[in-house]
Amino acid sequence: MSDLSYEASIRAVAARRGAKGTIVSYRVTWRVSNRVWRKTFETKRQADSYRASLLIAARTGEAFLVNAGLPLSWAPRPSELTWYQFTLAYTSMKWPTLSPGSRRGVAEALTDATEALMTQADRPPRDDLRTALRWAYSTRIRDDPEPPDQLRPAITWLSANTARMDAFKEPASRSRLIRDVITRITQTKTGSKAAAATATRKRMILHNALEYACEIGLLTDNPLTHIRWTRPRSTTGVDPRVVINADQAHRFLAAVEADGDRGRRLKAFFACMYYAALRPEEVTELRRSSLSLPTHTGQLGGDAAHRSPSPFGQQLDQHRRDPRTGPAQAPSRRRGSARSHTS
Repeated sequence: MSDLSYEASIRAVAARRGAKGTIVSYRVTWRVSNRVWRKTFETKRQADSYRASLLIAARTGEAFLVNAGLPLSWAPRPSELTWYQFTLAYTSMKWPTLSPGSRRGVAEALTDATEALMTQADRPPRDDLRTALRWAYSTRIRDDPEPPDQLRPAITWLSANTARMDAFKEPASRSRLIRDVITRITQTKTGSKAAAATATRKRMILHNALEYACEIGLLTDNPLTHIRWTRPRSTTGVDPRVVINADQAHRFLAAVEADGDRGRRLKAFFACMYYAALRPEEVTELRRSSLSLPTHTGQLGGDAAHRSPSPFGQQLDQHRRDPRTGPAQAPSRRRGSARSHTS
């Protein structure tokens, strides 16, 4: 086998000294094939004991693992634990500390990831599998640990047909599996592109789950950290099809104005929102001192247009403070609406 070697040489224990010249640790160094391995210990007794074990293995002719630097008999036994079985333990651990919304988020992320990690093409219907996963990640913990009869075939199939956790340790299989998972969480159930915030949230959940796998000793490091991932960008454009057009706005404001004195004031309120792109709380705080209404184009300036009392508008506030964007503009035909609203 190419991953085994009988060429092993073990060097003497070396004392490591600190800046003041005192011994701070002891290091064992050995070579397997053409690779050098090192392990550091706090005491000389520990280092001597470890070196002696390596010497015994080398002198008795035991093969060494080239990729790990250890005798074959020291290699951990392959784990039979599957991804699905691991996620059951993870959700049971996380459930008590999560809010209802966070529980739904964890269930959604794990359901998508598990879909990507199924190992057999011949599988139950997708809807049955997703229903079974929702039960496993939610109802099983909350209400009943025994699955309903109609879900038992899917649960049984899932228990045996997802990737083993050991597959995340090998670079080749790790890369393939993690990229499959990332591709899946950036899509909706129908295969269209998911929202950027959704993909980012699901990746954070999976990162936390894999950190737990490291914590309990199933993995040595988080496989997500080995894959370069570009955070999806949010779409900043506005679809014209979902925005009221000028004719609709004119008819809407006329209908509002027809509702007496209250309607006339609300017309001014909505006109400021439509023509000057102010948020409701900004219109509420609008004062006459905030207006600059020259002949042709009005500017809604001052505190109301530049500072929102709501934290929700913090990012837009930063945009409006940008000297390139300037104050909010209002068409000259809306001067009366602005004056009416602030009167």
